[in-house]
Amino acid sequence: MQVAPPSISRWVPLSTNQTESAMVGHDVVCLHTMVGYLLSVDRAWRPDGYAGLESHFGVGGKWGPDVGGFDGVVFQWQDLHFQADANLDGNPYVISIETADNGFEPIQPWTPKQLDKIVQLLDWLCSKEAHATCPAGWLCHQVGIPRRLIPNTIRSNRGIGYHRQGIVGNYPDHLVVGGVQWSKATGKTCPTDARIAQIKDVIIPRLQRLAQPQEDDVPYYTVYSAPGKPPRVFVDGAVVGFPNPTELAEYVAAYDRAGYQKRSVAFAEADDWQRFMDGHFAREDQANLRLIDLQNRVMQLEADHRVILTNTTPPPA
Repeated sequence: MQVAPPSISRWVPLSTNQTESAMVGHDVVCLHTMVGYLLSVDRAWRPDGYAGLESHFGVGGKWGPDVGGFDGVVFQWQDLHFQADANLDGNPYVISIETADNGFEPIQPWTPKQLDKIVQLLDWLCSKEAHATCPAGWLCHQVGIPRRLIPNTIRSNRGIGYHRQGIVGNYPDHLVVGGVQWSKATGKTCPTDARIAQIKDVIIPRLQRLAQPQEDDVPYYTVYSAPGKPPRVFVDGAVVGFPNPTELAEYVAAYDRAGYQKRSVAFAEADDWQRFMDGHFAREDQANLRLIDLQNRVMQLEADHRVILTNTTPPPA
């Protein structure tokens, strides 16, 4: 059984009779809004058990019957080894989180307690530790789930998503050609604009900050490798490639001089390496932008390093 720690959520299975199919991976965590309340949804789903509807998790709010102690409370209805019903064709690899709201449009933003608990839950779900019992060949077991917003529901993308990305509609972030459909409905805006803005502006930045080394820790960069594949470097939120070993060595040396520690992740299979890389940059222009960004970061690191060595104050910007 794969459940979140009790400090994060309450394990409240819908039935002792498990009828859902097994997951084939944990590649995306998808955020939803209920258009309802945690306690009401729990009561509605429980009679049918796993033969009815469910998501993996639900987060309570400050509305309706949740008033009085359920704002930010998390229920886990489904074992993470098994699928939930919230993401249609994405069910085999998507972990779903439903969230309580005010019950009608316009949906209000998540409360501070909801935001705190969503971030705490995502922090655990993205960690390798959460997937220690998953098959060794799954990427989540090897590296966890990326703490980034997926651009769309194309299968190779790994990270955090929201329901509207997999729904047919006329909004900018609707289901793209080649994407995995996450609902039979059309035009749904789940989890609605206010909450999507919170995902981008609050949740993802907080989640990424939690993954950064603490003040007392040593910063690091990670080199990813696989048989027959060129090395890639992950540092400061970017994964980039290099045209030749000499250029790779130059940038690595710059981080070494700046006090970063080196970490290594070696994939046993080239296909696993490729899927991991595709989840971070799918187009060459995107990779080039990240290379430029990393070059700028390296230059700044070296500049900061010289300031430390010479004990001088950098000129004002």
